[in-house]
Amino acid sequence: MEPRYEPQLTLSDAAPVNASDRIEGRKKTPLAALAFYYHSYPQLLSYCDFSVVFSHYLTMIQKELELNRVEIQVSRKVLVVGTGLISQGVIHELIEMGYEVISTYAEDRAPEQGHLSDRPSSMPIHTDGVEVLGPTELVRFGGDPGRFNVSFKIDGARLLEKDVGAVILATDCELDEDLDAWKIECAKRVSSVSRLITALDAKDNGLFLEKTAPLTCVFVCGFTHSSNPYSLRKAINASLGLVSEANARVIFLMEHLEVADYGMERLTHKARDAGILFVRLSGTRPEIKSIGQGLRVSYIDEILGDEVQITPDLVVFEEAYRPPKGASQIADVLGIHLDRRGFFQGDNVYNRPIFTNRAGIWVVGSANGPISLEEGLKEAKAAALEVSKLLGDGTRRVEECRAGIIRRRCSACLTCFRVCPHGAVSFNDRRPIFSALACKGCGICVAECPMGVIQLHDFNDDELKAQIPVSSSALNLVAFTCQNSAFEAWSYASMMGLPLPAGLKVIRVPCAGRVGVDLVLSAFKAGVDGVMVLACHHESCKSVSGSLTAEERIKGIKGLLEKIGLEDERLIFAGIGPGMAFDFVKTAQEMEKTVLSLGKRRTYG
Repeated sequence: MEPRYEPQLTLSDAAPVNASDRIEGRKKTPLAALAFYYHSYPQLLSYCDFSVVFSHYLTMIQKELELNRVEIQVSRKVLVVGTGLISQGVIHELIEMGYEVISTYAEDRAPEQGHLSDRPSSMPIHTDGVEVLGPTELVRFGGDPGRFNVSFKIDGARLLEKDVGAVILATDCELDEDLDAWKIECAKRVSSVSRLITALDAKDNGLFLEKTAPLTCVFVCGFTHSSNPYSLRKAINASLGLVSEANARVIFLMEHLEVADYGMERLTHKARDAGILFVRLSGTRPEIKSIGQGLRVSYIDEILGDEVQITPDLVVFEEAYRPPKGASQIADVLGIHLDRRGFFQGDNVYNRPIFTNRAGIWVVGSANGPISLEEGLKEAKAAALEVSKLLGDGTRRVEECRAGIIRRRCSACLTCFRVCPHGAVSFNDRRPIFSALACKGCGICVAECPMGVIQLHDFNDDELKAQIPVSSSALNLVAFTCQNSAFEAWSYASMMGLPLPAGLKVIRVPCAGRVGVDLVLSAFKAGVDGVMVLACHHESCKSVSGSLTAEERIKGIKGLLEKIGLEDERLIFAGIGPGMAFDFVKTAQEMEKTVLSLGKRRTYG
């Protein structure tokens, strides 16, 4: 039988390589945990068998050492997309590190113009080492991290191609005054926060109606959109300016007081000390009507239950922060996810603060939501440091890609290209190429490949099937556990000596998305009485879509079980976090109880 994939090195061949160089990031966590428990809780040794847990981690180390290292050349050019001060901060950091920068933007604005803040005098605007393309449209994007190929459309027609090593999105979000939602006709007495700040800076008293008596001003925050700490900071600073410049009496009407940012509580206390009143309306929004040449604001006081009416001289609305222009089109071209609001950076805990689902592409500043200039510049520096890790001096020595393929049996169906959540698969000469820098080794492509010609070096089919217990008189349960979540929960439960089913066999997989139809049916064919596929929670899957893919696949397999005469209750999917040892035990015990009620089953096949 033709072998599907063979590792290029054995453990003995790789022994001279420094093991610490091969075990990075999360891979240190299990061993650190073992050392911690050995040192801190020696009494656990009296009733807890560490040998099983430890053997799993020794296998992990061995597989790490067996991977060969290859040297690849990468481009030292970085594409920075966007205008504004944070994009200038990115360019500044990259130039200081010695990288070449290609700067472009989708809107007809000079790169130094920004939406959110004024440029600090300490931030230089670089021209040396920066190729400015001007307003362009991204039309094609290919390659892999360190060797991307980007095609631009200039002046709506001419195509330009550039090779870059990395991409940083630093586009500014859009400010929407959102006045249409309130249907107000008296525009003279209405302003946005940004227009008020401009008027205060310019000493434009026309906005204040040139009143000699104290000005009454109402700030309206939220209600038609989600407020945020940054926009609230701007509004409070503007209100303090009104108090100082126009002796104004200020009332804030808001849904929530967003103070989850540095210095916000101090700022709100300062505003209260200045006489500014904050009114929270959780159930209703205020009513604002034009009365002749003026306005009337009314709302229900939630404590007294009475209606309050105000006739302000000025109503200031907090702007809504919308995704950058063209975000959807840019995301489609780059193959990155948007969040549910339409900003760059999909809803996943591992993306924060600057990462995307694709290696080599980062998002900084207001491209992923409203942010202060100070925080945006910190993200710019962090992104530049990530670029230096990826590109280095132009040469990278990396582990060979964990995914291998039998090319002569590949049908070029593009399934692996479509399902890879990391954009690690490209095509050359009608055959897939797996990027060593982009591939995370999740194995989703292995489980989805209809020809079965893709395998992972450290989680191939033969190794996983060999761990499936054979049928016996005792009850057999198999748990395919994601190594980033459920496997660590099992390790934790084992080290604490929690009661687990006697017939439970835990099989570690790189991601629940690696568990395909063949693996599950092989377990049942071997006589296993129940199978659990235990994954990350969908919002915290390191493989982005691995957990969701696994759950959908399990639903399909349940239908197959019914056709071959097995109860679908014998197969379950569950999300288990890495610290959820007790939940792991509960899930396993409930599965044992379910299988006992169904009874021992016969081997088929």
